[in-house]
Amino acid sequence: MIMPPIMLLADPVVFRGGTIVGRALLGQYRTSCYVGIALAILAMVMVLKTSRARAFFAGIMAAASIFGVILGLAILPFSLIGMILMGLGLLGLSPFLAAVVFAWWSRRAFRESNARHRWLHSAAGAVVFLGVCLGTQAATAHVLRSSLEDIASSRLRKQRAATERLARWQLLVDMDAFILAWQQHSDPEAKRRLAEAYKTITGEDLEERASRLVD
Repeated sequence: MIMPPIMLLADPVVFRGGTIVGRALLGQYRTSCYVGIALAILAMVMVLKTSRARAFFAGIMAAASIFGVILGLAILPFSLIGMILMGLGLLGLSPFLAAVVFAWWSRRAFRESNARHRWLHSAAGAVVFLGVCLGTQAATAHVLRSSLEDIASSRLRKQRAATERLARWQLLVDMDAFILAWQQHSDPEAKRRLAEAYKTITGEDLEERASRLVD
């Protein structure tokens, strides 16, 4: 149960760049991954705490197990390189371990369920898992896109509101999107506003961050 949180906290490459590599490998999908792991752990806790809706929670964990395998395969080449170079690639194998754990608990919860239509309940759990992950990912992408537009605009109130909004969402959004927006703008004032907001939120210099990504 503790492996997914450890992976998130120790992750220097996959969802949070800047430590070992420049841009995070899957930074733009950070929201759905974080939410998916949280849902799976919550489902596991509920199975441990209550005997109700076990088939439903089994569906959530089954979907999370498949999700873990897909995530592990997506970063496997980088994990292998990391193991060869510095040994940290072992963290990249943790999605497979998490997938095994979630699959085991899913099977156990499903077999212990006494619901009449437990397959339907499990399917509902999987659909909820997928829907919540995709929904939060879409919502975060919309917040990030609209906030960057507001920051680049000439309206001071919108700039401040957008900066405060992204500061609250910082854990879930890919802050390197600032760099892409900054690079795409030809207006010097818009670029300045983006750089100032980035500095306010992250404490880092946007131009220095951009140069590290290029390097």
